[in-house]
Amino acid sequence: MHWGLYQAASRQGVRLLFDGLDGDSTVSHGVYSLTELARGGRWLSLLYEARGLARNYRGSTWGWIWNTGVSPLAPPLARHLWRAFRGRHPSAAARNSTITDVLARRVDLQQRFQLLESARLNPPRTSRQHHWRVLSWGIHSFTLEVAGRSAAAFGVEPLYPFYDKRLAEFCLALPGNQKLRHGWTRMVLRRGMQGLLPHEILWRGGKANLTPNFTHGLLGRDRPILDDVINDNPSVLEPYIDIPALRQAYERYASGRSAADWLPVWVAATLALWLRGTRLTA
Repeated sequence: MHWGLYQAASRQGVRLLFDGLDGDSTVSHGVYSLTELARGGRWLSLLYEARGLARNYRGSTWGWIWNTGVSPLAPPLARHLWRAFRGRHPSAAARNSTITDVLARRVDLQQRFQLLESARLNPPRTSRQHHWRVLSWGIHSFTLEVAGRSAAAFGVEPLYPFYDKRLAEFCLALPGNQKLRHGWTRMVLRRGMQGLLPHEILWRGGKANLTPNFTHGLLGRDRPILDDVINDNPSVLEPYIDIPALRQAYERYASGRSAADWLPVWVAATLALWLRGTRLTA
């Protein structure tokens, strides 16, 4: 999508392009304000905000209260036992991976999963703590690298006002009730845009879902590529990917039985094309 966006901008003679990339992370949804309300025993306020979230977004009032208000306050061991009781084993992702055992051992994949699981079993207890974690994710630098390369291919320089350090520091310093208020997330931004954005946009709950378009492109226009690199000529992937497991994931995804399998399919196809283009080997 960004490739097409920068290409269109270049054709129009645009050289500097403002991008609202990841304003959500800078402003913060503020839903972990529910945890603060629960920890402070402010149950009526917790109920009020949870009802608002259920009304303006997806989910139930009880789901918001439990998952975001009460559950983060439970001891890590209790959460771990509860997940195990429900069949959500920490290493399930590792067992289902399409990565070969050789590569998994070489990069110590199990330890990586354990680190991720440790962070998930110790959820933030305040909205500011959650906000800081989101701002500190490595995904930001990765995304900017990808977007920067796409823009450079067409001679466009992207500018990211939401990544302004001063804005990030200001939003991080705000109390939780400036981020979540009356069941609306990112309240400070909504208030700031009063009179500048149409009411329908300013007060909408969700956002567009790009998944159908992604799936349409991947399984439609790019289907010959997937068939080639996964079913017909996967040799370049063999040092890294368990081909039978990948083919099973591809079959589940293509048949519509598992939308979640898009990630290993897309990553494997991207890796195969990159390896072919660079002619690198294991």
